[in-house]
Order: sequence, then structure tokens, then C-alpha cells
Amino acid sequence: WYETKLQRFGVGVEVTATEHVGLYSFAYPTGTVARVYVNLPFAIHYPQSPGFAHCRWHAAESCFADPATLVGTYERTVWSRRKVGFAVRFDRPPVAVREVKPVEGIAPSRYLLDFDLPEGVPLRMKVALSATDADAALRNLAAEASGWDFAALRRRAEEKWNEVLSRVRVEGDPRVVTSFYTALYRLFVQPNLLSDSGTAPRYSTFSCWDTFRAAHPLYTILAPEKVPDFVDSLLAQGRQTGFLPIWPLWGTDNQCMIATHSVPIIVDWFLKCGAPRTSPPTTTA
Repeated sequence: WYETKLQRFGVGVEVTATEHVGLYSFAYPTGTVARVYVNLPFAIHYPQSPGFAHCRWHAAESCFADPATLVGTYERTVWSRRKVGFAVRFDRPPVAVREVKPVEGIAPSRYLLDFDLPEGVPLRMKVALSATDADAALRNLAAEASGWDFAALRRRAEEKWNEVLSRVRVEGDPRVVTSFYTALYRLFVQPNLLSDSGTAPRYSTFSCWDTFRAAHPLYTILAPEKVPDFVDSLLAQGRQTGFLPIWPLWGTDNQCMIATHSVPIIVDWFLKCGAPRTSPPTTTA
């Protein structure tokens, strides 16, 4: 759960999440227009920068599946080529929709949406993602966040995080304890669950060059039930590409850094816990 206030507009924002869905609550000041700017092309990088010359759009489409649900799919390269399906659903349809198409190229459209809200009632918005397509994003939405009970989803997320974080108990200086559990939380933010809800787990975003020394050996201690799926995901990608992963991102490999640091991750699990559930790729490069 996260809460902030957009100082420029005076809008209070709360956010919580499931595995594939983010739920937002926007509280607008009295007498203001309840407006949402859906900036689909936005990202944390800047393609015009020389360091991001490899970033480019390949395809993008979006539309309203119903009066309150915006869906779409896009493909772009950011270190690796990725396909993203999304579904953005509001708890009420907008009263005004303005679509701003890209001036050039094939980047997604932007949308400016106005809503008619009763005084004191927040606007709720759900955003579901999928590495498959928009239909899969809608299925993830239905499976994990079909209703609008923000408090219930927040409690469920808190319970899941507490189950993981409570596997280690430390005592001491409150500042040190806070720092420790913050680091532990960040340890479990990745790898990312790439597969859709209800399907076999497939993970990606393995920063192997950074994590093979400490993070992955720690997973075998704190979350041994997840590590077989991590290893299977690495091996599955290896079978698809013909080489063991170097730096997996969104189910592909961005070939970042030198050497193949997925090898010690796989071997570490093999030596501690026995053979993984699936066989390694038959070819290497």
C-alpha cells in the first residue's frame, strides 16, 4: 500500500496491488474536475538520450472495450523486445474522452478522461498487465481484482508480504531493523512473475550478474518453495533461445553484462536440493 498527495492538483492517491493488478483510489478536492491523464507512451527512460538509442516502438493499439474499460497491446524494445497487454478499468465511465494520437510513429495514444463524481466520493481505477495480450490482462483482472473493495485488497497484499517478511526476525536499533526489512522487501520485488494468473509460474527480470552472489543463495534459504520455479524459468528460456540466460528480461535476454551468471544460480540449487524439475537446453552458445 502506498499513499501520497499530488501537490500541484491537491489530489490524494492511494495504491495497492495484486500479482498482476494495481488498484488506485483518487480523492479530488471539492469543486475541481475529476480528470485522469492516461499517458500510455510514458516510461522512465528517454529515447532521445544517446544512452537509450535502442528504445523504439514496434506496434501499439488501444480502444475502449466498454464505456469504463480501456484495453490495448503494445510492443517495444527497451533493452529487449517486449509485448505488453493492458486493461485499465474505472469504477464509472468517463463523461468526456479525448484521445490524443501520436504526431508521428506508432507510439500509443494518450487519453484525457473527465469523470462526474459525487462530492466526497473517490474515483477508483484498476490496471491489469499481461505479457500475452489485452484479453489475458482482462482475465488477470477478473481473477485477482474483480471487485472494488480497496481495503480488502490492501489487507490481502499486507498478509502476503508479512508472511514473507516474517520468515526472518531481527532485533536491535530500530533504524537498523527498518533498513533490514526494507532490504528484505526489495529482495522479493524481483524476479517478476511473467506468466498470467492461473497458469504455470514463469519468472523473468533476473539480474543475474548482480544477484548470483547473494540474492539467489538467500532465496534458497528464505523462499525455497519458489526457487524451483526460478530455475525452471531460466532453463525454459534456455531451451527456447539455445543458450542459458545472461540477463533475462520480459522472457527474453538482453545480452547485458559478460559471462553467463545463470549457471551458478542453477548449480547452487542443484547442489543444495537435487535436480531441477526440467532438463537443461541441449545446445549452448
